[in-house]
Amino acid sequence: MDFQEKLLASHIAFEEEIDLTDPIHQVRIDSLKTFEEKRFSYKKR
Repeated sequence: MDFQEKLLASHIAFEEEIDLTDPIHQVRIDSLKTFEEKRFSYKKR
């Protein structure tokens, strides 16, 4: 599983445990969209 898959899987699991009506949830969604748009330009060190 690569970094992008791990992040998405973690986010999906996290959503099952939180209050989706909390206003901060939209910030999380927007942040994830930004990562997707930038194609997860993660560099391993």
